[in-house]
This record gives sequence, structure tokens and C-alpha cells, in this order.
Amino acid sequence: MTAIVNGLEQEYNGILDCDIQDATTEESRARIQGFGFANHGLVVFDRSGTLRAKLDGHMLGEREIRAAIETALQEEKGG
Repeated sequence: MTAIVNGLEQEYNGILDCDIQDATTEESRARIQGFGFANHGLVVFDRSGTLRAKLDGHMLGEREIRAAIETALQEEKGG
């Protein structure tokens, strides 16, 4: 998933910022549980910090990740 997200960050240069967190720290585990994930997941926020998409799991594919990003971008634009 990291390679996909990093590639999309380059593709959406200036629009998408990715922050990959270490899921093994105590702070990260608390945040993961706060999002309702068991172990790993992907969250997508718009520029104002509003949560727009949440995908549970570690083995997410590019299609799922891209769809979550596109949904977030459309919702931010009001579409």
C-alpha cells in the first residue's frame, strides 16, 4: 500500500499529501482504534481536515485507494 500511496502523491502533486504512520507505536495504535480499525487502515481528509473516506485493512489495492481519494476530492468540490 505504501508504494501505491507514494505514487499517487506524486501523481496528484500539490493536491494530495500522504502521511504514512508507524502502526506499532502506542499513539498510532490509539488513533487506529479511534478510526475503528483493527490494525491498519487508510483515512482521507480534505484540505480543511474533514474526514472524507475511511478504508479498513492493510492490503488495499490501487483501485480502492484511488476511489477513496477521488470521492474525497469530489466531496470537497461539492460534487
